[in-house]
Amino acid sequence: MSDKRNDRLLLSDTGIPDIFIARYASSLSGDALLLYLWIIMKFGQDGSFDDKDVKKLNLIPESDTDKVMAELVTAGVLIRNDRKFSPADLKTVEVDEYVSARMAKGYVNSDGGVKSDEKQRNVLADSINTTFYQGFMPYVLYRLVDKCLYEYKFEGQVVYKLFEYGRDNRIDRDYLAMERTAADWYKNGYTTCDRLEVFLEKSTRVTKLTKTLGKLMRRRMNDNDISHITKWIMAYDTDEAMLRYAFKANEYKGDIRTTDVEDTLSAWYEAGVTDVASAAVYEEERHKENKSKYSRKKGRAGSSWKTGAEAGISEEAQEPSGKEDNSAKTSSEDHIIDDILDMFGGSDGND
Repeated sequence: MSDKRNDRLLLSDTGIPDIFIARYASSLSGDALLLYLWIIMKFGQDGSFDDKDVKKLNLIPESDTDKVMAELVTAGVLIRNDRKFSPADLKTVEVDEYVSARMAKGYVNSDGGVKSDEKQRNVLADSINTTFYQGFMPYVLYRLVDKCLYEYKFEGQVVYKLFEYGRDNRIDRDYLAMERTAADWYKNGYTTCDRLEVFLEKSTRVTKLTKTLGKLMRRRMNDNDISHITKWIMAYDTDEAMLRYAFKANEYKGDIRTTDVEDTLSAWYEAGVTDVASAAVYEEERHKENKSKYSRKKGRAGSSWKTGAEAGISEEAQEPSGKEDNSAKTSSEDHIIDDILDMFGGSDGND
């Protein structure tokens, strides 16, 4: 007799609220997302279960079960009651939060009428919905529009730019990422068009310099690299020409790190260097200084490198009769050392 559980065709549908897709799914780990979908399919929206039931699904290692279940509870998609779990009613949560927020902030009159500025808000929201979401913008993002307008006091055009930025950076479908971006703009004072334009211009430069440095280093830039590049632009106002020259100034090292380039840019900034021409002068002076340091260090390395004055003897005593004149040999050695220094940018040895 065959096992009906193995022979049964899966022709049923599992209903997942759109709000889960729009607000929660993108922030969950792969294991948490997989487990949640199976929980809804297995136990339903109104069902309850415990951790033993979850382990029987055999979807994830038992050792990870507690961690993944905690992630789902923390995200708000599961409710824990003693040892039992049940799916949260995400639609009710969404409606309650939305209405409570609007009433608390006074967005709606007590008689339910729409305020005058609410009409402008509706026009803006409809424009965002049509342009970026083809008429299917999740309500959670309407709430983000309200938060930007009424809590963060963004200008309407700044709100529109937020969604444009989200689309260009492929986070427009990720509610949490959009919310973090809005909060970051508010914290940094990008609430008006003028202030925002300065930020967006620098953000564009970050993208451009990231590509430039990636080509120079012949590897993909990671988050740490991008953090450094952002600092160079925000703190040092670095442009592409300065970046390329800073990289070139470190070529003698062979394996150039991001921190090597940053050290060079930082030194230039401290010295008041603002363009490639002045950077070239700075590097030339540094090169000469390094050569001088190396020569002094060479002089202290042994008596054969000291001058007569340094050794406290006369010139005649330096060349006793019958001894070979090494001046030509010494001159040749100096030329070789100078050539090496030219290749490698000088020595950074301490005095």
